Amino acid sequence: MDWNQIIISVIGGLATIAMGLITAYLIPWLRSKIALIKSEKARKALEMLLQFSLQTIDIAVRAAEQTLVKEYKEKGEWNKETQAIVLNTVIEEVKASLSQEQINSILAQTQLSIEEWIRMRIEAAVNNN
Repeated sequence: MDWNQIIISVIGGLATIAMGLITAYLIPWLRSKIALIKSEKARKALEMLLQFSLQTIDIAVRAAEQTLVKEYKEKGEWNKETQAIVLNTVIEEVKASLSQEQINSILAQTQLSIEEWIRMRIEAAVNNN
């Protein structure tokens, strides 16, 4: 056996070991990074849906303040009963404007019903306005 064959055999053995290590460590590492990218895209998509939902609530609250609330106040009829009517009206309007995907996303992130979640967000929007 000459030195060239010995060197080729050693390099071949080292290449086999290197390929085994790459397969054992590099491929799972790459898969985990790909999974993170996918989940980050999913997370960003969920964040966008949630932001859109909050904007929808804010718009509905502002619209109700400019129409229903203003009308009841001008008539002198603004009380707990009319407040409940306006609240329920806004909840129904928001529910009707949310997609099923948005509703599912919200329900997956909270233990509340969609109505309770919307009610809490409406109250927050009213306090911020």
